[in-house]
Amino acid sequence: MIPLPILVGEGYVDDISDPLTNLQLFGGLLIGVGLYAFVDKWQATGLMKVETVYDVILNISLVMVIAGGVIFIVSFAGCVGALRENTCLLKFVSVVIYNSVCMCVYITI
Repeated sequence: MIPLPILVGEGYVDDISDPLTNLQLFGGLLIGVGLYAFVDKWQATGLMKVETVYDVILNISLVMVIAGGVIFIVSFAGCVGALRENTCLLKFVSVVIYNSVCMCVYITI
């Protein structure tokens, strides 16, 4: 595997080792696969009904696009917040992560 240099601060990192960068790549992958599945299904059937919330939830390609978008935005905000030492972005990321953990705990109990 060829290491990709990423500009961080005043120097380069040898490879993609930042967890937030990996989450950005994963979010972009989810968006791409979800859009591909949505377009493929749309071309096969010709018409996609999205009238209620249940139509969105039961359509896995739209769920993948939405989840990928959320993951990408949160990880991008974390990277930019850490790079620029922006406390507003870092608080946003911590609140989103805290709420998602609390939601997972609430669902499992």
